[in-house]
Amino acid sequence: MAHREDYAVAIWRLEESSAELSSSLASQWGQAVLCPYPNEKRQQEFFACRMAASALDIKPEQIDKHPQGWPILKNEGGFISFSHCKHFAAVLYSHSQANIGIDIEHISERFIKVASRYLSPQEWEDVQARFNEKEEMMRILCLYWTAKEALFKAVHSQNIDFQQAFQIEPIEQLTDEGSLNALFGQQQYHLHYRFEEDFCYCICIAA
Repeated sequence: MAHREDYAVAIWRLEESSAELSSSLASQWGQAVLCPYPNEKRQQEFFACRMAASALDIKPEQIDKHPQGWPILKNEGGFISFSHCKHFAAVLYSHSQANIGIDIEHISERFIKVASRYLSPQEWEDVQARFNEKEEMMRILCLYWTAKEALFKAVHSQNIDFQQAFQIEPIEQLTDEGSLNALFGQQQYHLHYRFEEDFCYCICIAA
């Protein structure tokens, strides 16, 4: 869990079944939490995101869904973003900033296979010029993906071309944790990323 002055992040490791997660939430908050999904995996992700939110003292009953699909908090309780991947769920919360987004991803070869779908030609050229080893390539491409997914969630727009819509400053050196700036139109966004174990997460907040 990470706290800053204007935001907080919580990560939950996906180890329990949906029934175990549901029971834990009910015990913690004193009431059952209903999940709208019939599929076990979707249920697990649903409850795990709420377990992560609970670590930030956000009650499940506060969480609602915007008509266009992203999570919101009721009664002007702040702003929230969810993400989940193979073994983790992640939550980003801000009490004052509406344009926020988080993405968490398991590092894998699939990012190499689909790189041309979400990187601009210039970004792909820069990555290939700077990062030659396979492990480095997977990490940098995972970072670009999480950054663009976090931006997508923060801008609250539909039908975005991931290749061209977001301008992210060039990543010249890959570190375990760092910050980047990005543009969507005329709006600037701050990105902060972190690599841990075999996953990467990135948060996005409007400047």
